[in-house]
Amino acid sequence: MTDDYDVDEIRTLITNIRSPERNVRLSALANLHVIAQVLGPERTENELIPFTMDTTDHFDECYIKIAKVLYKLMDKVNSIKIIIKSLKTICEKEDQKIRGTGIKTLMRIGRKISDDVFDEIFQSFIFSVCEDSWYPLRCTGANLLCMFYRKIPKADYKKSNYLLIGLSTDKNVIVRKNLATSLPILIKYSVGSRSTTEISLKLLKNLGNDTAAAVLIEIPQSIALIAPNNPDLAIEISSAVFKSNCWQAKSVLISFLDQICLSKSKAALKFIRNVADSSVQDMNDVIRSSIARQIPFIYKSNCFGDEDEFQQFSTTLITDTQKEVRISAAESLGNMKEDAPYFLEAALGALLNDDEVDVKIAALKSVATSGNAVDSATSSLEEITQSKNWRERKSIAELLPKIALSMNDEDFDEQVGNTLKLLFCDEADDVRRATINSIAFLIKKFGQEWMNKTVVGLIKKTYQDNDYMLRKTAIEAIIKLRLKNECIDVLKAATKDPISNVRLVLARDLKRPSHILQKLAKDPDPDVAYFASLP
Repeated sequence: MTDDYDVDEIRTLITNIRSPERNVRLSALANLHVIAQVLGPERTENELIPFTMDTTDHFDECYIKIAKVLYKLMDKVNSIKIIIKSLKTICEKEDQKIRGTGIKTLMRIGRKISDDVFDEIFQSFIFSVCEDSWYPLRCTGANLLCMFYRKIPKADYKKSNYLLIGLSTDKNVIVRKNLATSLPILIKYSVGSRSTTEISLKLLKNLGNDTAAAVLIEIPQSIALIAPNNPDLAIEISSAVFKSNCWQAKSVLISFLDQICLSKSKAALKFIRNVADSSVQDMNDVIRSSIARQIPFIYKSNCFGDEDEFQQFSTTLITDTQKEVRISAAESLGNMKEDAPYFLEAALGALLNDDEVDVKIAALKSVATSGNAVDSATSSLEEITQSKNWRERKSIAELLPKIALSMNDEDFDEQVGNTLKLLFCDEADDVRRATINSIAFLIKKFGQEWMNKTVVGLIKKTYQDNDYMLRKTAIEAIIKLRLKNECIDVLKAATKDPISNVRLVLARDLKRPSHILQKLAKDPDPDVAYFASLP
C-alpha cells in the first residue's frame, strides 16, 4: 500500500488503463509505477504489464506514455525482460514519435543496467532487432547498436560489425537513415578504439555512396567528425556526396565545409575550389545560399590563389538575383572582421545599398560585428527607421549596441545620433522599448558625460511632445535607466500630466519610497492612487 493511494483508488487506476476517456486513461498509465508498488514484482510482471500491453485500443499518446513510464518499473520487477519485451512492442510502431520514445527509454535502461545484465539480456535483444524482418525494429537496432557498441565484448565484435554493415546496405531507406543519424555517436565513442574506428569508417564509406537523399543529408556531420584524424578520407567521402544528385545533401555538406576541410593539402584546396566554383553557378538557390555562408572560410583557405578570382566569386553571390542568397552573403561577412578590409568595405557597402530591407539589415549586423563600413551604414540606418514594418525598425534599435562597439561617443552622435532619436520617438511601443534597452548598454560604453549630454537631453525633449505615448516612454526611460536625479523636474511635471496613463507609469514603476508617490497616492484616478499607495 502507498501513502497517497488506498486500495480502491489503485483498483480504479487499473480499471482506467482501459478507460474510453483519453485523459483518464493517460492519467492511469502515468501512474503504472504507483500501481506496481502496490501489486509487487510478480503481479506487475504477470498481470499489470501484460494487461497494459494487451490493450488493443491504445492511441498514440498511450504508447508514448507507456514507453516513458516503463523506465520507472525497472525496480518494480524481478527481471527487466518483461520491460524490454514491452518496449520492443512499442518500437514495432511505424510512427517515428512513438518508436523514438521507446528507443530513448531503451537507451536509458541500457545505461543504467549492470554489465552482467547487459551481456546476459540487453545485448542479445539488440542483436535480435538488428536482424528482425520488420524495418521499425531494424531502425531500433541501428540506434541501439551505435549507442552501445562500446559495451559489446570484443569476442562479439565480428557479429556486431556484420550487423552494422548489413544495416548500412539495408533495402529499406529508413533503416539506413536511422543508422546514418546514429553514426556520429559511434564515431564519438570510437576515440582510442581501433576496432570501433575501423567499423565507423566502413559504415561512413557505405552510407556516403548511398543514393537516397534521406541518408545522404545525415552524412556530412559524420564526415566532419572524422576529418581531424582522417583528412584524406573525409575529402574522398565528401566528394562522393557532392557528386550525388541530392541537392539537400550538397547544401548540408557545404554548411560543414569549414569543419571538413581542415588541412591545407592540395586535395583539400582542390575540393574547396571545386565546391565553390560549382555552387556559385548552381541553379538551386539553397546551394548558392549555403556557399555564400562560407565566404569567410573560402577566403581564408586561399583556394583561389588570386585575389581577383575570389572577388569575382563573392561578388557573384553578393549580386545574386535571389534575396535569400544575398542575405546569406551579408550575414557571413561579419565573420571576416579584419580579413580583406578593402574587399569587406566594398562588399558591405554594396549590400547596404540593396533594394531589399532584409538584405540591408543583414549587412548592418555584419557592419556591427566587423566594425567595417560604418560610414556607409549611416544612411541605411536612417532609411530602415522609415520602414513601415515596425519589426524592421525594432531590429535596428536592437542593433545599436553592436554598431556602437567600434565607435567613440562623438562618432556615434554624429553618425547614429539621429537614428537613435527617431527610434526613441517611434510610433511603435515595442521599438521604443527596444531603444531604451539599447540606451542602457550605450550608457555603460560611453559613460556619464555622454549620458548627461545625449540621453538626458533626449528624454527631456521627448517629454515635451504632445503625444502622450512619447511622454509615457520618457518616464519609462527615466525609471529603467535610473535617471531620477538627472530628470527630477520631468518626474515632478509628470505627476500633473493631463493623461492618467502617463501618471500610472510613474505610480506603478517608480522605486519606493518616494515623495512623488506620496503625491500620486492622492491622485483623482483610482488606478494611479492605488499603485502609488503600494509599498
